[in-house]
Amino acid sequence: MYAALRRALFTVPPERIHTLVFAALRAATATEPARRQLRRALAPHDPILASTVFGVSFPGPLGLAAGF
Repeated sequence: MYAALRRALFTVPPERIHTLVFAALRAATATEPARRQLRRALAPHDPILASTVFGVSFPGPLGLAAGF
């Protein structure tokens, strides 16, 4: 299955795939119940992962990276 999907994806220009994926994400999060379900499924639930940085609490790990 992966081979067929990979073949199909590699025949489409990257910009088109990018546009399609973002449209699908936009559609998947268009309603509040859908956003709530995604948040419930993907958010970290273990309190040990929580962190506080500069007085701001985060429910999951916080990573920082250098950029320019």
